[in-house]
Amino acid sequence: QLQTTAETIENRVLQRADAIVAVSQPLADQIARRGVPCAKIHVVPNGADLEHFRSAPPRSAGRASLGYCEDDFVIGFLGTLKPWHGTDVLVDAFARLAWQVQAARLLIVGSGPEETRLRNALEQLGLASRAQFVGAVDHSRVPDLLIAMDVATAPYRPMDGFYFSPIKLYEYMAAQTCIVASDIGQISDVIEHERNGLLCPPGDAGALAAALQRTYEDSRLRRRLAEQGRRSAEAKHS
Repeated sequence: QLQTTAETIENRVLQRADAIVAVSQPLADQIARRGVPCAKIHVVPNGADLEHFRSAPPRSAGRASLGYCEDDFVIGFLGTLKPWHGTDVLVDAFARLAWQVQAARLLIVGSGPEETRLRNALEQLGLASRAQFVGAVDHSRVPDLLIAMDVATAPYRPMDGFYFSPIKLYEYMAAQTCIVASDIGQISDVIEHERNGLLCPPGDAGALAAALQRTYEDSRLRRRLAEQGRRSAEAKHS
């Protein structure tokens, strides 16, 4: 009953608004399907404050503050730990890589309902000592944490009507960190596979592990994707 009431109120607001700003084309399409005239729907994707990232400390300092050495291969995630973000898929992929790559480390930035389950899974896999959860942090710390990562992930699960414009994606780019993300929704428009990041089928831990392995083995590829990601942020997503 409350959901029906909420939808009725939302539809009334959308119909009466003079202009509507949607953060992605899929969201704009969803609004249009409710009978809202397309002429008053404007798509303005999320982005990142590039100046916020220019003042970050050197990568070596950020890694040292987290206890990482230069040879560690740090795979990261930034965001709320909710089921649709696919952090369980990330843990599965990390385990597949960690059994082959001793240098692999996992850095989770954020908190949420999945945290206990993720910690338990890593414990059962014998990988708890190679994973670090820093919890929810003030936004001022985000650049330092992202710069410390070798690869940053957006491992979303399959989802009908994926309409998000993940801010993490743009901040990964702003931090000049190599991105591996799910090929879904607006992500597929922002990340050009092999150009400014790598895309994987959503929910496929094997494919995600293979992409992470590839970025570990090819540091030149990793640097190129990271640099192009930063250029993309400067050109389109500031």
